[in-house]
Amino acid sequence: RARRHHALMNRIDQRFADLHASASHTARAHADAYFSQSVFMLLTDLERISDQPILAVLPTDRPTDHRPVSLSHPDHASVESYRGLRTNLQFLGLDRPIRSIQLTSSNAAEGKTTVSTNLAVVLAQAGHRVALVDCDLRRPRVHEVFGIEPGPGFTDLLLGVPPKRV
Repeated sequence: RARRHHALMNRIDQRFADLHASASHTARAHADAYFSQSVFMLLTDLERISDQPILAVLPTDRPTDHRPVSLSHPDHASVESYRGLRTNLQFLGLDRPIRSIQLTSSNAAEGKTTVSTNLAVVLAQAGHRVALVDCDLRRPRVHEVFGIEPGPGFTDLLLGVPPKRV
């Protein structure tokens, strides 16, 4: 399933790149409409394969200032995608409120930090209590994104290393 999911997402990215590379400036509106229909069909396939609902389609653009776009540009259109994800997660928890969310992927550079930091910000902006724990053992970056000094990390906690007093 994961391999088919990854292949479908690669097809979405490639189709979008191909359409925009080949389209003239005036034809991009037609390409966007075609792409939207293609994405819908691919997402429908993905839902069918995984037997799970799609909670959100999130932008893949990396922020220019390395901060969550929901902080640096809260009125940007892409922030609405994260707010939509927040809302869909809230609806999933109607019967039993969701108390924790784990975000993971099998490969590096797939957007875990971008998604988790933006989701944490929009949840906090909506009044939710949020504790974002960076468990990325390969390349922890949450402290960089929020511009704070790295402290004792997740591995230190697991190993029982006493926290430093500040």
